[in-house]
Amino acid sequence: MTLDLPLAFGGLLVGVIVGLTGMGGGALMTPMLVFFFGADPLTAISSDLVASFVMKPAGALVHLRAKTVHLGLVKLLCLGSVPAAFIGAWLVSVQPRGEDLDALLKLLLGLALLLAAAGLVIRALFQMWQNALPLGEGAVKPSRPSVVLRPIPTLILGTIAGFIVGITSVGSGSIIIVALLLIYPGLKASSLVGTDLTQAIPLVGAAALGHLLFGQFDATITASLLLGAIPGAFIGAQISSRAPGGVIRRALAVLLLASGLRLVGLSTELVLLVAILALLLGSFGWVAIRRIVKRRRAVAASAPAVADDGTADPLTPSNAPGTGPVIYLTGLSGSGKSTIAEALAADLRAAGETVEIVDGDVLRDRDPTPLGFDRASREIQMRRAAELAAELATRGRTVISALISPFEAARTDARAVIEGANAPYFLVFVDTPLEVAEARDPKGHYRRYRAGEISDMTGIDSPYEAPTDADLVIDTTTTAVPDAVAAIRRLVRSGEPGG
Repeated sequence: MTLDLPLAFGGLLVGVIVGLTGMGGGALMTPMLVFFFGADPLTAISSDLVASFVMKPAGALVHLRAKTVHLGLVKLLCLGSVPAAFIGAWLVSVQPRGEDLDALLKLLLGLALLLAAAGLVIRALFQMWQNALPLGEGAVKPSRPSVVLRPIPTLILGTIAGFIVGITSVGSGSIIIVALLLIYPGLKASSLVGTDLTQAIPLVGAAALGHLLFGQFDATITASLLLGAIPGAFIGAQISSRAPGGVIRRALAVLLLASGLRLVGLSTELVLLVAILALLLGSFGWVAIRRIVKRRRAVAASAPAVADDGTADPLTPSNAPGTGPVIYLTGLSGSGKSTIAEALAADLRAAGETVEIVDGDVLRDRDPTPLGFDRASREIQMRRAAELAAELATRGRTVISALISPFEAARTDARAVIEGANAPYFLVFVDTPLEVAEARDPKGHYRRYRAGEISDMTGIDSPYEAPTDADLVIDTTTTAVPDAVAAIRRLVRSGEPGG
């Protein structure tokens, strides 16, 4: 077996895109093999599925260790998808080989790509509307509705997606993850990605086995693809941790649309015209939808806040009309930041305020390729959180930011971003001794650190630089949550940091 370097380079490019966008590789890898390397469709599908089966477990293992996989959903999906994927691979194999089979596979592959392109658009629109953020890339809601399993729709989804994957190699990520968003809107982002990655292992494994037995698997193609795709996915994941992938996802939707139309038989000239129209009309449509979302948020923000006594009682200070305050909670993991943030938000909402919570764990959950816990990654996350908080505050929201935020310089940078948006900034230090925070350990981080599963634990082997410029210090060993909430409300109503 010899390696094909151009194929490896192609695998590298696809791997980067997969790591950058979280999109499944089949929607890109198989068309690449057909269009640019002249592989017949069955060989392309068979080789791509075997390569994907090798790549899938790494990402799923990360989510299984982090306990962000809904195993009940995985079981239901696999009950439908595994046999359907194998049957799909077998069904392709019993068709007479020749030009007719190639034409059929190209048609089916084109339809699957069109479905994947539609899925990308639907997913972006769904996130935009649910999060009510104009760029469609905002944090998920802070609430965590319990996920009630819906067996029949989930089994049907698994069966349809498995069959499509078995025939075309497209769909394990681009189709299932969009459908899960619609069926289970309460599923948090990390569980959505983790569940999809985990169920894809037996699904793609069944399809790959079927193509190994019945298809036209090519070891040289598969090995060459993996040689480039594995490091490419790692590079893409690193890039995605430093830059948003929304624009790239939308460009990919047009690419998939064009590839799908070409495979179903449209002429090159017509495909080019449709792609140009999609770029132009899609951009105008996207701007129009963003304006609708902005207006919806502006209407909600214009409603006056009502105090417990029924009188107008906005938290927005008089020196920043129309701009909400940012209450920035910092402290160790387990210090009580999220508990105080949720209690404060509930108290303010009950009084008529419109409140948004920017939580560190929620920010990590929304990203298919989350940041690490090293200093550079934490600083990037703090910058992102500050930009999101500033954006929300400029819309009249009261923003509660709850992050560990261990570094003084990064907190100073966050203050500059928020105050640069003319939003009042209140730094609250949730001061809890390390031994108390570790005894609480609500998210299991300390336990995992002591077991050697994670490193860079703030307060132990990674420093926490306690703020010296906090507007309010709350010692949770002596201050009850309601008292902490009351103290923060007094601080913000005063309109003066340090008040």
